[in-house]
Amino acid sequence: MYNFRFTFIITLGFILLFSSYTSAEANEAPDEKVIKTYEEDVTGDGHKETILLYGTPLSNDSKYYNSIWATITFPDQSKAEISYKGGYQPELTFADMNQNSVNDIIFSTIIDQQNEFRKYYLHTIKRREPSEISLPAQKYLKGIYQDQYKVELQISPMDDPEIVNVESKAKQYINSGIYNEDGRLLQSISVHPQQFIEYEPVFLSSSKGYGLKSHQQINGINKADKLGEVETLWYYEGGKWIILHSKWKSTTKN
Repeated sequence: MYNFRFTFIITLGFILLFSSYTSAEANEAPDEKVIKTYEEDVTGDGHKETILLYGTPLSNDSKYYNSIWATITFPDQSKAEISYKGGYQPELTFADMNQNSVNDIIFSTIIDQQNEFRKYYLHTIKRREPSEISLPAQKYLKGIYQDQYKVELQISPMDDPEIVNVESKAKQYINSGIYNEDGRLLQSISVHPQQFIEYEPVFLSSSKGYGLKSHQQINGINKADKLGEVETLWYYEGGKWIILHSKWKSTTKN
């Protein structure tokens, strides 16, 4: 009986000790990690810098990075750092966006996995110091529902408005009290440009270089009521973004 109790106590002690150890290990703060290494010339001196994209996961088994940053190591081993906000699947791309014949740094990360919404940042390197360039956004987007299941959408102050036919969603709008059975508008409703915008660098020509294409989703009465997206091509010139052209791409059935 004594040997049995003694063995039981020893075994229990080992179990508790192991559980305590594994629990402490699981609760340890996760270490930072190198997500990806890049070799790009971002200064225009003809030498490629080593750019490391770092992240600290939220936990050891999480795919979300609580903090993200990039370190740029120059040929003389001096360094610069850019801090970003957290997200999933962070990545860097490189293109000359401000027309100075030097690659700039475009960062993107997913901040909403369900909808794959991304957050973007654009930086240029001046005298080995990172400087952020604000990304462009449409200032003129506005739209309103009209009679007969139509939406008048203004995407540019210089162009005529787009007329979007939403009759295919008539039943949804009638049930929501927006229209009556005859297609008459019962209340004033505006469209809602999605706050999340996707960006992609686009090569225009050897003389112009790169532009930036943005994709902004336009919703109707709620987030699930997707009408389409405004696709805009931007060009950075004289320290500001100018619109080369905008195009409406409808997702509704006529």
